[in-house]
Formats: sequence, C-alpha cells, structure tokens
Amino acid sequence: INDYSEMEVFCVKKYSAIILADQDGSRLHSRFPAALAEVLFQPLVLWTVDCCRSMGIEDICVLTRGQKAVEDKLSGEGVSIARYVSDTASFAEAANCSEILILSCERPLLSSKLLKEAWEEHRVRSKISVTTLVDEEQPCGITWIDREAFLRIMEYGEQVDLYHIAQEAENHDFKVMEYPVKDKEQLRSANTRRDLLELNKIASDMMADRLMDQG
Repeated sequence: INDYSEMEVFCVKKYSAIILADQDGSRLHSRFPAALAEVLFQPLVLWTVDCCRSMGIEDICVLTRGQKAVEDKLSGEGVSIARYVSDTASFAEAANCSEILILSCERPLLSSKLLKEAWEEHRVRSKISVTTLVDEEQPCGITWIDREAFLRIMEYGEQVDLYHIAQEAENHDFKVMEYPVKDKEQLRSANTRRDLLELNKIASDMMADRLMDQG
C-alpha cells in the first residue's frame, strides 16, 4: 500500500524494474502460480507492479518463465515479459536507464517510499554498484543495481540467480552495500497460506485506517 502523496516521481527514463514472478504455487499448495495469489483480491504481481509505478517507474519487465496464467494477467498492463533469465538482459540492454530495481513479487506491503530511500542511499555512494535491502543482515530479494554491472553479470546467462543478484555481484567483484530495513512489516512475504491470510488481514486494516484518516 503506497503513499503517492509523499513520493517524488522519478525520471522514468533513468530507472527500470525487473519483477521476479516465476515461482509455481507449490509452497501455497495451489495449482496456480504464486504470483497470482491474492491480497485484497489483487494478485501479488500486480501489487509489485503498482509499487514500482508509484515511484514513477514505467519501464518494467516481469520474469514469468513462460507461465501463461501470469502472462495473461499482465496482458494490457504495459509491462515487458521475460520467459527466460537471459531475456532480462535483453530488456536491460534496450532500457534507457542507469539503475535497475530487481525484486520478487511476494511482498504486497512493500512501499515505494522504502525503495526510494534505499535508492537515495545507493546514488550517493559513487563506488557502490549494488545496494540490497536486508532484514537482520539477511538479504530479502530487493536490490538496486547499476545497469552496467547487471549486464556484466548477465553475460553468464541462464545460470545467474536473480533472486540472489547481490551475491552474484559480489562473486563478480562488484561492491555491494547493505541497506537495513527498520519496518519489518513491509517485508512480510506470502510463503504459505497462513502468510496470505495474515497479509490480507494487515492490508485490510491498513486500508481501513487510511479511509478513516480521509474522513
């Protein structure tokens, strides 16, 4: 749930996003892809697309690994589709951007304000190629990376683990900075059905509070 009123819109030509939405639904005991699990009747992948767009990022690529149901849901959303990891490199090569945000789609409470704060820290560190968000020193799959560094890493094609792109960057001798997340609520992820139930309750309460504040 994002606060549009407080966000300074980015220059859309300078920033792009790659959303990882390629997991199956086995961990949720579902026959549908995990990206289509819903919070407040909206699929997780669309929560993440909205989060990116609330920052002004319109140049978005979604990794689906050919999951047709996810691609159908994204039809008309104006995003690029990557069916292979290597397709994300083609997207980055064509993108007119300096940095790329890479994030998985299972955190619907993630705010664009947090992502922007991490980016602001990233941009002032001239020798840092990668800034990855961490929870108690553990990476949480949300990373800002310089486009040129990403393309260098992607020379290794399908073997690149985009879920651990910060570790991949370290393996290629790029300097990585960790950005600790203080608001743990934003990092709640939909790993189980119980998680989904809790996320729906929290999101519902947040929406109710916002409506009450608006009168």
